[in-house]
Amino acid sequence: MTQALILFHCLIRITLRMTSTPITPYFLDSAAGAVLTPRMLHRTDLDSAGDSLAICNAIVLIVEDDGVVAMMIEELARDLGAGQVLVCRRPDDALRAALHDPITYAILDVAVWGASSYEVADSLARRNIPFLFSTGMRREDIDARHRQRPLLEKPFTEQQFRLAVQALS
Repeated sequence: MTQALILFHCLIRITLRMTSTPITPYFLDSAAGAVLTPRMLHRTDLDSAGDSLAICNAIVLIVEDDGVVAMMIEELARDLGAGQVLVCRRPDDALRAALHDPITYAILDVAVWGASSYEVADSLARRNIPFLFSTGMRREDIDARHRQRPLLEKPFTEQQFRLAVQALS
């Protein structure tokens, strides 16, 4: 699926959601790339009886520098019942969130703006916050200290995303 199709898919989903669910965006340091958008959760948004309460109303950290991919991951997290989504496009913003914000789980791209998200991963691990890597890298190319972490290889399907996130809870 091309990025244009992904973007179109996300825009359609956002438009449909806006007609039935109020969305109130809050921008935190938007110039630096961090956006927090809480929304009301409706149980009918979840289409799987297996979704756990840990996923519902979760506060999710997404570290992704590609805007289209970040939008797609955010929508997938919301479809699973995320109550708040914090999208960080830069490692320093993500590290601040990983150190201080009440995060339920996180999805990290490994390579972000020419740097890595390993410091963010270290911080999440110290706080016992579950996370996975969403990357096009092979497992053996991930730093040894995080090689055992869950890996969602790009490109991935909605089903693969759902299973990976559910395995975190």
